Amino acid sequence: MWWWIVLGILVFLIVLFGILMNHTTIFMKPIRKNMDSVQYSTEKDLWFKKKGNKKLAICLHGMMATPGVYAEIGKQLSDVGWDVYAPALPDSSPTQKGLKHIGGFVWGESVIVAREKIQRVPRDYQEYAIIGHSQGGALTLEMLEENIIRFSKGIVLEAPVSLYGKHMPMFHNVGVYLSGLLMYLFPKGIPYHWTNKSVHEISNEDQMMFPNLIFTMKLGLAKVRKNLHKINVPMLVVAVQDDQIVDSNNGVRIMENVSSKIVVLVHYKIPRNEAPYDIEHQILHDDLVKGDLYARVKVFLNNDAQPK
Repeated sequence: MWWWIVLGILVFLIVLFGILMNHTTIFMKPIRKNMDSVQYSTEKDLWFKKKGNKKLAICLHGMMATPGVYAEIGKQLSDVGWDVYAPALPDSSPTQKGLKHIGGFVWGESVIVAREKIQRVPRDYQEYAIIGHSQGGALTLEMLEENIIRFSKGIVLEAPVSLYGKHMPMFHNVGVYLSGLLMYLFPKGIPYHWTNKSVHEISNEDQMMFPNLIFTMKLGLAKVRKNLHKINVPMLVVAVQDDQIVDSNNGVRIMENVSSKIVVLVHYKIPRNEAPYDIEHQILHDDLVKGDLYARVKVFLNNDAQPK
């Protein structure tokens, strides 16, 4: 009979260990707070300025991407009265070699870098807006919740508030759940190859997945979801149906939980069998929709509305 008790205790300890490992940071090292002394990116901050512009749009890129995702729309926004600042954030490199060199960073470190760079922007602009794509969209929600500067508007593109969903295979969801364990099994990251086309100087087919980032982002998004009600500025929320990186239902969750009086939700449906949809999860560079998207962004920033 005693061995049943021992077995029960052993099972309990294993379950408890699994819960603590995959749902808390109790086994993790403290996050690095002096990020200025760490090389977290192979890229540089990107600015688009035009004489006479009195408004600033701060644009946050996604995981394993670069500020270059905003190059095209940044130029267009600078022509309609908005200077654009796209800071380089942790895990910013277009190549697998660059990502291996800088290593993986956790969600809290990305929050620190985003917060500090935003706090350093010039304060002589008349208006500030914030835009974020993918993980940068989640960071955008975090910055709006913290209200670190007085933003007049927020725009999130393919932004997650949860990493789970029916948009990806079940074993990927299991991987997210077990990411707390995977970060110890693969501390240097997991190389992988995208089957989709690359976007030059933004992301390469050969990439790195860092379980420590996935794990800490999973925990960080729980806090973002809890505090969505703190956001009360006009919001433009953009989702893509059948996006295999971020479940499009995230857009609905954001819209339903923020306290903003003006929330515009735009759902794009992009045919999978048409080029350039093989540029997965890069709506800012998808020729099928980017023209309409850029128009919506410009009109929203200047008029709180959308073109019909």
